[in-house]
Amino acid sequence: YDLNINQSVKNEGKDKSPYKEQTPVIQEINSGEIKNYLQELFELQDEFVFLADSENNILSAIGSYGNITSMQGKSNIIGLKLFEILNLNTIDRESILKLFKDVTSFRDKMLEFEFSATWNKEENRYLLREQIFYDEKGEIIHIIGVIRKINELFELRKNQVASKELAEAKEKIEQISKLKTTILTNINHELRSPIASILGLTEIILEEAHSDAVRGKILEINKAGLSLLNSVNSIINLGLLESSQIKFKIEECNINNVITEALYGFIRNGLIDEKNLEKNLTEDCIALVDKKLLLNILTNLFDNAIKYTFNGRLHIGMENKFDEKEKVSYCCITVKDFGAGLNEESRNLLFSDFRTLKDAIGNIHEESGLGLLVAKKMTELMKGKIEVLSSPGVGTEIKIYFPNLVPGTEKASKKEPVNNLTFSKDNLPKVLLVEDNNTNKVITVLFLKDLCKIDHAPDGNTAIELASKNKYDLILMDINLGPGINGIEVTSSIRKLPVNNSIPIIAVTGYAMPGDEEKLLHLGFDGYLAKPFTKESITNLIRSYLRIE
Repeated sequence: YDLNINQSVKNEGKDKSPYKEQTPVIQEINSGEIKNYLQELFELQDEFVFLADSENNILSAIGSYGNITSMQGKSNIIGLKLFEILNLNTIDRESILKLFKDVTSFRDKMLEFEFSATWNKEENRYLLREQIFYDEKGEIIHIIGVIRKINELFELRKNQVASKELAEAKEKIEQISKLKTTILTNINHELRSPIASILGLTEIILEEAHSDAVRGKILEINKAGLSLLNSVNSIINLGLLESSQIKFKIEECNINNVITEALYGFIRNGLIDEKNLEKNLTEDCIALVDKKLLLNILTNLFDNAIKYTFNGRLHIGMENKFDEKEKVSYCCITVKDFGAGLNEESRNLLFSDFRTLKDAIGNIHEESGLGLLVAKKMTELMKGKIEVLSSPGVGTEIKIYFPNLVPGTEKASKKEPVNNLTFSKDNLPKVLLVEDNNTNKVITVLFLKDLCKIDHAPDGNTAIELASKNKYDLILMDINLGPGINGIEVTSSIRKLPVNNSIPIIAVTGYAMPGDEEKLLHLGFDGYLAKPFTKESITNLIRSYLRIE
């Protein structure tokens, strides 16, 4: 039974062969009670032990062979070729014959082969092991073999392989996800810099232009820039949502304030006329959301409504609702346009990407559709829900619902920047601007020319040198400064200087992915401003740190 026991057999004379030495063993197995005991043992373990000649003709056998041969356990198999009676498919039969030929050609002593055999519609896995004995000339004397059922071992091995493949697949997915995030981050930063230049310069020209015709053209450029920025944000956010990389923090939020903030940007840029805006807002709606994600959702909903409405007319509503079925209280935000409306087919495509919509009067709208798709995914990410109501001739109404707090619940207080210093127009604060992009530098200087005195550093080393020689009241720090050290390293070095080691340092950067602000604040920055920014946003930020009368 133990195949290795036969390796110690030696040929000590011409008239004495290993085959003859093993014959008494086989004869002993074939005798009396031992044979019966071993037969029961092998059948119990579903194993089959045999002695064969050089051609694999069976000379003696014991154990269970009915399930793995064509003999069904009752016919005499002595003298038959093992490889011909095994329940092998054509491929396995050809494989084992080739393997036997290869093994014996190199005088190897061990052959192992796995195969499957089906009996009574049940498939089992078996392992064949043959110990091959040779004489001094290398001729095969005899073969002792065992065929053993290995179902449990086979399943274990399959599970191990599956686990390994799963681990490898998971690692590849994580690598792809990281690569995708890196690519999105780089694209986001590289696109935001030129967009910041376009929007910043158009805002400056609008302030200086006196001709209505020129202002009209500049406004169109500004609208195109804002549309491009919104598309970039949608592409980046969709990529992050699909790879589960987007970061958010659910907290108590006054929905009226968020809607007002989102609307302000559209009104200021001439995208929404307040005369055509119907508002039905309430102060007592406190929802559990991430403010930045909600601003993004509202921006996409407003942008979509503007595209489809007639005469710029919009309705923005908000109310508290209680779902009797779910026993949950929601804050419901409504954004309604007064366009042609959508038929059922177009409504079903509304949250698809790169869709072609046909409104109720036959107008064809081909667009990416990423804004609404992102809005839907972000809403669901924050445990909210979204629904669309639209009929021909009455426009389209989109409602979003978020879990809210009971009116009157105390809100968590938020820590705001403290104004510790006071300045006047005769004594303007001194600010260090660290920015490698010349256009962005020009825009920032023009935005702040009446608010502060600015020194400019085009790279990190210059910034450290200026900070070591001059006392500043605030530092505006870009992060990606081109070749050399970055803004994070510059900030760390400035914090170690005898002067300027405790003044506010604000990160002003194109790194505007979800989670970037929190990351930079954790690294030691006092504030954060994403590019592109408006004159109002940067002046308000500086005034939150410096009191300028």
